[in-house]
Amino acid sequence: MRMIRPEIARCQFHGKTFYVDRTNGATPVSLKCHPVNGERRLCVGEEGPEDCFFLFVTDRCNLACPFCFETRKRGYSESTEPRYSVEQLVEFFRDTSVKKAQIWFFGGEPLLGDDWIVSCIEGLESAGINCSYTIATNLTVLKEGMRAYSRNKVIRYLVNLDACLCVPSAGKYLDDVLDNVSRLSRDGIEVMGMLVWSPNCKVSIRQMMETFVSRGMRYFDINIAHCFKYSVEDVREFASKLETFADWYISNILGHDLRYAWVQPFSKYIRSLLFPEEPLHQCACGAGKQLAAIATDGTLYPCQVLVGHEGCSSGSVLQKRWERPYEGVNDDTVPACAACDLKYSCKGRCVANNVIMEGSACEPEASRCQMEHVVFACSAYIVGELQNHPVELAVLRKAFSYGRGAEVSAH
Repeated sequence: MRMIRPEIARCQFHGKTFYVDRTNGATPVSLKCHPVNGERRLCVGEEGPEDCFFLFVTDRCNLACPFCFETRKRGYSESTEPRYSVEQLVEFFRDTSVKKAQIWFFGGEPLLGDDWIVSCIEGLESAGINCSYTIATNLTVLKEGMRAYSRNKVIRYLVNLDACLCVPSAGKYLDDVLDNVSRLSRDGIEVMGMLVWSPNCKVSIRQMMETFVSRGMRYFDINIAHCFKYSVEDVREFASKLETFADWYISNILGHDLRYAWVQPFSKYIRSLLFPEEPLHQCACGAGKQLAAIATDGTLYPCQVLVGHEGCSSGSVLQKRWERPYEGVNDDTVPACAACDLKYSCKGRCVANNVIMEGSACEPEASRCQMEHVVFACSAYIVGELQNHPVELAVLRKAFSYGRGAEVSAH
């Protein structure tokens, strides 16, 4: 850890211009540009999180969601299950000194290979490797046996809501997903939702959240599409949509309704502004550092988005090899990030997007940066408006102090 003095961030949102001080948790948002109020701790990587692996259970999927980076759409060889054994995975973890890890079962649709998921968990537990488990799924093919197993093993679910909101015959899938969300929630299984926003998105954030919160889902990720260049008009439309979202979010807090409070990345920015005692981070993206994705053929890639991309492999389960190609990529080594007023705070620092869109991990794609500035401005606007309601702001701060939702994310 080291101490830093972040720059004041100038924001424009909802017809207002205001300034954000990330060292002042009492009144971080001001209409005037005051000097920085203090210093803040910065995590520079030595206290980094545990290792994280995205295991591609299968390359198959029963749907074709917009903006999916599933491997078969790039002509990658489609496999129904991993071509390495669980024993080989265990040996790989042992040889690379992995003793504790976050495991995300991915694909394709991983629940098409739920038998392999079970055998993998049993094998890792038998080997004494301490893991937490999340299944990233469209949740349309959940079996009762897997639901019971998930309850016993405390498995989380990240549900891609594009599947039931954006594909043909969406109504059919929506009913299935809603029923499965209800069943998992009744069992006490943590269920998170994820939706990719695009200019063609027909469903508002409010509509999506109201639909699923009523079935027990509490935590959401609203993602900006990977590998997509946004026009000036797209950015404006996004800002307009978020103005409506911000007003709705604020009205819920003023009504002491916290059911919709934990929607990422907004809640992460809000939390960061309310709790300046928590550190900022030199690195936001673990890709090619402590994170890796393992394709069905056992090849490692820096993250799940880069699976199958030529020249991006970073190791092999079969060869017991794991390289970390982006270990030196951070806000101080990426010139655009180093010069940005959101340095150390930005939640959109995606190495994979840089590689795919610009050909380099150190070259951010400009329109995605613009979109992230809108997300930050929206979040800061919410905090600024709530500063006029100290009781309700205190309620939100207390909820973020005790609620797990602000700490849970898909990335």
